[in-house]
Amino acid sequence: MSNMRSKPSYENGTVKESEVHSPGKLGKMVSPSSKEFLFICFLVTLWYSSNIGVILLNKYLLSNYGFKFPIFLTMCHMSACSVLSYVSIAFFKVVPQQMIKSRSQFIKIATLSIVFCGSVVGGNISLRYLAVSFNQAVGATTPFFTAVFAYLATFKREAWVTYAALVPVVTGVVIASGGEPAFHLFGFIMCLSATAARAFKSVLQGILLSSEGEKLNSMNLLLYMSPIAVIFLLPTALIMEPNVVDVTLALGRENKSMWLLLLLNSVTAYAANLTNFLVTKHTSALTLQVLGNAKGAVAVVISILLFKNPVTVIGMGGYTITVLGVAAYGETKRRERILLRHLRHVTPIATITGMEGKVWGYCSSEEDIDDDNTDFHLQNASDDDQNHYFSSHSFPKFQPRIAKSKGVWKYDIGMAEIIEKNGKMWVTTGICRSNDTYSSIEETVYLMELGALQLLDDGGDSSLSLMDMYQKVLGRTCGCCWEQFEVYRHLKYLGYIVGRHNVFWSLKGIRSSHKTTALEDTNESKQLVDMGCKVELPIDELFNELQINDFRPDFDVYPPNSRFKKSSPGDPSFLLYLARSHPPSRTGIEIEALEKQCDGIPLKIGRVTGGQVSFFSFDKVELPVLP
Repeated sequence: MSNMRSKPSYENGTVKESEVHSPGKLGKMVSPSSKEFLFICFLVTLWYSSNIGVILLNKYLLSNYGFKFPIFLTMCHMSACSVLSYVSIAFFKVVPQQMIKSRSQFIKIATLSIVFCGSVVGGNISLRYLAVSFNQAVGATTPFFTAVFAYLATFKREAWVTYAALVPVVTGVVIASGGEPAFHLFGFIMCLSATAARAFKSVLQGILLSSEGEKLNSMNLLLYMSPIAVIFLLPTALIMEPNVVDVTLALGRENKSMWLLLLLNSVTAYAANLTNFLVTKHTSALTLQVLGNAKGAVAVVISILLFKNPVTVIGMGGYTITVLGVAAYGETKRRERILLRHLRHVTPIATITGMEGKVWGYCSSEEDIDDDNTDFHLQNASDDDQNHYFSSHSFPKFQPRIAKSKGVWKYDIGMAEIIEKNGKMWVTTGICRSNDTYSSIEETVYLMELGALQLLDDGGDSSLSLMDMYQKVLGRTCGCCWEQFEVYRHLKYLGYIVGRHNVFWSLKGIRSSHKTTALEDTNESKQLVDMGCKVELPIDELFNELQINDFRPDFDVYPPNSRFKKSSPGDPSFLLYLARSHPPSRTGIEIEALEKQCDGIPLKIGRVTGGQVSFFSFDKVELPVLP
């Protein structure tokens, strides 16, 4: 059992638990002092100024000033980000510097950089032809494209209410397009392409940089992406904008303020990224959502006042519908993340060794909504901000696989029937009946968390999301409660082979199993005959009998074993019973009743309290009789 232990630390004979995270960075505004409040207001002001400023400066340079070189302008932005990112990280220590650890990681960052360049250039091109107000309306559809790409890339299906919130997002843009007096088809196509590219980049980032060792926070990612982007954009600008150098020098000689505008625009682009990082760090998720939605509206109002572009009631109505849809979508994603933080992420804590036996523990920690996947703000800051907030954190633990297994959820038996098996995990997962494989609800949810299983609804015409399955577990259906799933997941993370107690992995070689005598208890087969005969299995009755409150072991636990066979699994290393309310007492009849069912196999008792799981074992100690 040594491999179940995490590293303990002791102080004065007691165990010092490792730090359990509270709500995290984004919970720092719970009760801010006046000084903190003023600081946050200052940050938000800078955030608004830099984000809106870079949009308006881009529009002014590209449409009003005669500087018609969006690719070269993007290169200027990335050059400033390269220099200022290095200065802020290397000298001012804004964030700890994270190093690129492998060639593979570098290639992934370079790929993201190229996709990112395409999105920014497309957005800058669209500003030449479209009003900022309409540009903002189209850019607000980023969540829609993110949901589409997430499904295509990972088969991640959202809850129906999430998709319902996207309907007004798209509807509003359609209405705004019809009411836009200065509608330009090419500009609209470029803006839509840039929006889709931003969403694709966010999904791609979640896929490529999914492992903990390769994740970079937004500032470090910008540090490495920027110089790659410059190398890519410089020859592109010289080829596609061949007179950019001559025209830029001519504009600079004609008006010295040209150089100041370019410098200010480039520095503002970096400031937008820095302030977004700081605001994300120092505000709550809800505050960030509200501020992000309001920022887009403020940018629209200011652009109308500055550029005097004509607007219509229909156009503004469409934009309003889109903003409301984005707000609704953001709220559904925020609530989903809150639930996921309570359900999914497990952090090991201390190991305790005592006189009665052993206790292993872990606790579910609320994961910080970090800035690992924060998007960058170079041409349309509010769009990127929505992309960061509404999409990249929706799937922080992408583990895509080349070939997923597929299963169909069978409501009548409360299990998944596996119709397509890929990977070696099926050697130690699921039960085999009549050449078919079935996975219990805890096995199904665990595999879906790993991204290893696509689950179809009964009938195969639609998919079930991970959130749908969480709700089933929380509803204590299918013979499993949430505490049982936490225990199962923890043991699987540690590498153990875990199966339901008294449920045969396979009916082949059943006489070699230690559970042969338990057939009468499980009623798994009513027609078991002599060796070599077929066993008929009423599988629809199997899990109905495993009530979650029954006083019997829950799981058979086997050590990691490459030679494990479902047809001859052998005896488990131990049996696990989950105490639903309080640990069974050694002095009472509960332990004795449980041990009688174990047939000499060691018994461990698990308990879940306050998000912490502990495993107890009781050992008999014979004390000598003293004279």
